[in-house]
Amino acid sequence: MHRVAQVAARSLIPPAERTPRLDAIFRAASEANPDFEFESRTYRTRMLPHWISLADHGMRLGLHTLPLQKVVVLPAWQAFEVGLYDMALKWRIVNVSLAKEVLGERHPDTLTSMNNLAETYRAMGRHADALKLHEETLEASKEVLGERHPHTLMSMNNLAGIYWAMGRNADALKLFEEVLEVRKEVLGERHPQTLTSMNNLASTYGAMGRHADALKLQEETLEARKEVLGERHPDTLTSMGNLANTYWSMGRHADALKLEEEVLEARKEVLGERHPVTLTSMNNLAGTYWSMGRHADALKLQEDVLEARKEVLGERHPDTLTSMNNLASTYRAMGRHADAILLFEAAVAGMEEALGREHPRTRNVRKNLEACRAAAGGA
Repeated sequence: MHRVAQVAARSLIPPAERTPRLDAIFRAASEANPDFEFESRTYRTRMLPHWISLADHGMRLGLHTLPLQKVVVLPAWQAFEVGLYDMALKWRIVNVSLAKEVLGERHPDTLTSMNNLAETYRAMGRHADALKLHEETLEASKEVLGERHPHTLMSMNNLAGIYWAMGRNADALKLFEEVLEVRKEVLGERHPQTLTSMNNLASTYGAMGRHADALKLQEETLEARKEVLGERHPDTLTSMGNLANTYWSMGRHADALKLEEEVLEARKEVLGERHPVTLTSMNNLAGTYWSMGRHADALKLQEDVLEARKEVLGERHPDTLTSMNNLASTYRAMGRHADAILLFEAAVAGMEEALGREHPRTRNVRKNLEACRAAAGGA
């Protein structure tokens, strides 16, 4: 709400009528907003400051109403979509609080708000917080909506995603397989959420070293997403990126390179150059350069990614720490052992704090540090 409108509302609308009239404004604003679809991303980015201003105004007035709760959803979701996770976290915490107050703790929309908050924790690398909230939301969804409701299946899928992020691949595999079978039955084999389950299961196969299984499922998912969602949809680009990762794991570096370059260019255009997902593409392309012996190209890209991730995600985010590990590996390959050791040590300390000593990613970085120290000692 712009300042002139705020003054007019305070001076011209009697206090007794202010809340219902503002509720009408909030209701109209939330209903006028487009669906959260790929085509409206540019619009949502442009409108984000306006939704923040409107939600801020309602909060300052102390309104605790359903129309305001629906307005608060808008800056929360839009900030998350453009990668502004700190801002998304702020508004999703507000949204959960309002939803519990005006709808009740077990209302389906409240459970959706809790799920979204948990996903924000996940995106920020706060896995323990995400795990706790996803487990709570899933139990409530089973009780309120039933075990086969699409929202319950979404909670199961997201909980499995946290298991995967925490290195609990066996737990993730079991849950992803269960969700996929039920989604095929309830939603159909070509539904976008079913395709998401296929993508997630394939990623778990890859994490467990089952690359042939991952490849088959990723190729199937990519073709379906191109047909159902379109070639430039973010989910289609995710499938392309995941398939490139599998090519890389199988030693098909030329195939990986071609696909990664295509994905990176598309993500820059669709999401923006500083979006966390775009930075993941840059990281993956740098890894392929490294594997192909193009260390100078890898070095430049890894340095860019590390600086951007520090700024966008923070220095202790798991993805930032992964970038530190990757850059250290390039330093080592180029004979810069002292630089590599310093960066590996910082990455190990950060991983132990963020993920735990026994997380697979922590163990991998610790192994790289030990190998680098051995190489430096023999140099």
